[in-house]
Amino acid sequence: LRDKLDETTKPEARAPLLLELGSILDNNLKEYREALDVYDEFLSVSKDKKNRGDVMLRKGDIQTTKLNLHQEALETYEVWLETFFGHARRVEVMLKSAELKETKLDRVQEALDGYRIIADSYPRSGYDEKALMRIAHLQRTYYADFNAAQDAYRQIIERFPFGEWADDSQYYIARIFEIELGDLTQAKAEYEKLLSTYPTSAFTGAARDALIRIERR
Repeated sequence: LRDKLDETTKPEARAPLLLELGSILDNNLKEYREALDVYDEFLSVSKDKKNRGDVMLRKGDIQTTKLNLHQEALETYEVWLETFFGHARRVEVMLKSAELKETKLDRVQEALDGYRIIADSYPRSGYDEKALMRIAHLQRTYYADFNAAQDAYRQIIERFPFGEWADDSQYYIARIFEIELGDLTQAKAEYEKLLSTYPTSAFTGAARDALIRIERR
C-alpha cells in the first residue's frame, strides 16, 4: 500500500489509498499518531464530503480517547461543526464538544451553554436527555444552584418519563429537598413518588432509607 502511494501523485488517486492506510494504522495496528498524519493528508486531498466528515470525526475521537489531545480534539470537532451543517451526526458532535469542555478542559460555563442549546433546540434528537442530565448535574454539583438543578431534573421526567435517567432525576429532586433545601415535607413526598412511580429503580433502597431518616427527625 505504501509503495502504491509512493507511485501515485494525483490527489484524487491518492485519497482512497490514504483512507485505506489510515484505517489499517488506526483499527488494525493501533498506530494512532501515524494514523492521524495519514488522515490529515487524506483531508487535504479528498473531495469526498462523506468520507471527509467521517475521517474528521474519527480524527477527533483518536485525539481525545487515544492520545489525550483534548484541545486538539475540540478544535477538530469545531471545524467539523463549521463545515457540516445539517449532518445527521451534528447533535452528537455538539455533545462531544460540550463534554470535552466540561470534563477535560475546565470550560464549564461553555459546556453548560452547549448542553442548553442541545436541550432547547434539538428535542427528540436522542441527545437532549443526556444534555439535560449534564445541565442538572452541573447546576447541582458545580454551581450549587439547586432550583435550576431541580428544573432540569423535572424536564427530564416530563420529556422522558421512563427514560434512562427518569428515576435518577426523581431521586435527586427528593434529595435536594432533603439535604440542600431542608424541606423535609416535600422531600418525603418526592421520595414516595419515586417508590410509587419507579418501583424497580436502583434508588428505591436509598429512598426508603431517606424516608426512615426523615421520620426520625
